[in-house]
Parts: sequence; C-alpha cells; structure tokens
Amino acid sequence: MSELLKAIPPHDAPTERAVLAKACFTDRAKAEAALGRLSIDDFYVQVHRDIFLAIKELCAQDKELDLVTVASRLHQESYPNAIEVVSELYGITPVASLDQYVDEVLEASRVRKLREACANFLDFTAEDWRDKKAFLDLQTEIENAANSASTLP
Repeated sequence: MSELLKAIPPHDAPTERAVLAKACFTDRAKAEAALGRLSIDDFYVQVHRDIFLAIKELCAQDKELDLVTVASRLHQESYPNAIEVVSELYGITPVASLDQYVDEVLEASRVRKLREACANFLDFTAEDWRDKKAFLDLQTEIENAANSASTLP
C-alpha cells in the first residue's frame, strides 16, 4: 500500500455534520435538491453516511425532515444509539447555505478520490504495467477523479 493512503484522507467532519443538520432545518424540496448532488461515498464519517441514507429514505417516502424523524428512521433500522447519534446535530447552527456546505463536502470527497487513484497508480508493479486492461482501468479512474475535481463550483 502506498504511503499516500496510510495518512488520514482529506475530509471535513464538521462540514459533513453541517450538511446533515442544515438539511433537517431546511425546506424539504431544497434539502432534496442539495442532497441529490451527494452520494453516500461523499461522506467520510460512517455515522454521517448512515444519517445521509436515513434522510434520503425519508425524502423518498415524502416524509418531513427533522431530527426526530431522522432518529426514528435510524432506530427502525436497528441503529444502535440512534438518538445519541442524531443529537450531535442539535447543537449545530449552520450559518452558510446548504449548497455551500454541499460544495465543501464534494470538494473533500473529490480530493479523496483523486488521492486514492494516484495511490493506486503508485502501487502498480512492473507486472501490472503489462496488463493493458488494468492500466486502462487505472487511467480511467484517475481521469474521472481529476475531471470531477475540476468541475467544482
């Protein structure tokens, strides 16, 4: 494994929390639109991924978004300590726009993806270079990561 991947990858846990909290305190249509730009892989912290999925499921079911319904959804999924997990969002008072927070989470996610693609490149052995398909797959991975990073607002 490349030394590049041994360090903690770029992420912004407070901004991830701000996205989730802001989504719960924003008009559902606006929250859906903003969260529609994200995928589960854009969140680095596992509990944030779980909360994101709960919010997406509530939106898909046309349910209102608030911290109680999110905690309830996590509890239905047998999530341990659902109330404690969601309660960390109560103390957050995000002042920036939801879109701004989403942009910041996307930026960290894209940097992680590019970093991982570059580390995979560095881990290629002499034998790997002879495998044209593996090389082309890696080239595509790097190009996709680089292109997504260049589309930041």
